[in-house]
Amino acid sequence: MPYRIEYAPSNRSACKGAIPCKGTKINKGELRLGTLAEIAGNQSFFWRHWGCVTDRVLNNMQDKDGLDTADDLDGFEDLRPEDQERVRRAFEQGHVAPEDIPLSARKSRDQDGGAAEASEEEPAKEKRG
Repeated sequence: MPYRIEYAPSNRSACKGAIPCKGTKINKGELRLGTLAEIAGNQSFFWRHWGCVTDRVLNNMQDKDGLDTADDLDGFEDLRPEDQERVRRAFEQGHVAPEDIPLSARKSRDQDGGAAEASEEEPAKEKRG
């Protein structure tokens, strides 16, 4: 199975989700999703916070990888009932609930009234000449 869902056993893994969360630590006990990848003949999981799972990842799990329900995810049966329900709901709706998105992944507001800002906006950087 190319995916695994679990609680992080340590603070060592970094999120492979989108910027701005990419590279932030996934704390021990946090719900995370792993995607199996093979690099130079070695298999390893790339982890992301549950809240950093994109609509595209959920769609790929169902369409390309043939997962019919969230219950088919490796590790699903080991989750607490409330977390199983969150994962099931995301599968059905096609996106993770906004309240599941970690602060480290929230982008600044855009013209469309996007997600809440996680930190103060940085001043624009000058281009090097």
